[in-house]
Amino acid sequence: MSYPSSEGLAGSMQQEQLALEWHALIQAVGDAVICVDRAGILIFWNPGAERLFGFS
Repeated sequence: MSYPSSEGLAGSMQQEQLALEWHALIQAVGDAVICVDRAGILIFWNPGAERLFGFS
């Protein structure tokens, strides 16, 4: 069994912080941002995309 090192935890926390910052940025931009997976399934869209397509 292996346990995460303090360096691994710090890196994980940095990645989580970066993901939160990107999410906040994408939510704040006025343009539509739409994310789909490789199969073409919608996984995320922001308020700009909601306005563009008439959803609220």
